[in-house]
Amino acid sequence: MLERIREISSERAQKLNRAGDIVLLGAAAGAAAFHGGAFHWMRAIALFLGGATLWSLVSRVVHQYDAANGRGFFGDVALTMATVVAVSVPMTLINVFWPRQLPPLETARFLALLVPAILVLRLSLVGLELWRSRPVADVIIAGVGPLGRLTGAEVSEGGVRRRVIGYLSFGHEKPSGRLPAPLLGAVRDLEQTLRDVVVDELYFASTAAEHGREVETAIHTCEKLGVPFALPACAYRLSRARPTSGAAVADGYAHFTMVHSKPLEQAAKSVFDIAVSATALLLLAPVMLVAAILVHLPSSGTVFFRQERVGLLVRHLPMI
Repeated sequence: MLERIREISSERAQKLNRAGDIVLLGAAAGAAAFHGGAFHWMRAIALFLGGATLWSLVSRVVHQYDAANGRGFFGDVALTMATVVAVSVPMTLINVFWPRQLPPLETARFLALLVPAILVLRLSLVGLELWRSRPVADVIIAGVGPLGRLTGAEVSEGGVRRRVIGYLSFGHEKPSGRLPAPLLGAVRDLEQTLRDVVVDELYFASTAAEHGREVETAIHTCEKLGVPFALPACAYRLSRARPTSGAAVADGYAHFTMVHSKPLEQAAKSVFDIAVSATALLLLAPVMLVAAILVHLPSSGTVFFRQERVGLLVRHLPMI
């Protein structure tokens, strides 16, 4: 079953996910409306129409079924959770203000059945593919000597989703053999290189004393731009020996970053940000619609202003 899912294209997976969500909405509505040995079809229709309408509106706003939405695995999970929240909140409010029209118990059963089913279907059809196709970390290595060449080979062949996109040389350093990536320039021009090239981490592959001043200056540049970097944990290359705390220096380098966050914290923050912004968009949609009409009437241009901004790690991001 999983092998067949892997062969499905992204566009087809999104279409299957949309059809599956509609089926799940109907199944959850029917199951919630069946109790006491009787099936209350009017309530089932009300639950289905209400849930389907809200789900269609929210999913269209957040481009839930757009194969080119650019989201990663955790972003997609967070946005799916935010979509579920955006559908659940209005239905809960209806229970609070009009309990006779839609009994709270039936709505609670509807949501309890719908939420896990929606998440499982999304992860099966879309989430697994997003996890497998998560981006590869781009690495630049400062140092073209033997240590730099060996580091590049280990990064490329280490099994971790990393790739070396280029090298930087120290002073008058000469390349030691054939490098697996092009020479991008010198370490002294690091700031300009990092502004021109998007990189996830910089390896300083040198333990030579004469390179110490250049390394110090380059570290300050990385700290200023927020680019993670790695320093040699030991001045010698080891074969069988391993550090006692292997997790910290598993590849022979001590890794440093300016942003200290845990995956759970990032996921929770993403869910909160998307849920709040989606709720605000829904509440302010009438006002924004009127503003969009007023902007569009006297001009022939587009309503939305688009611009490219520079984000974390000097990444260029399209903004609306």
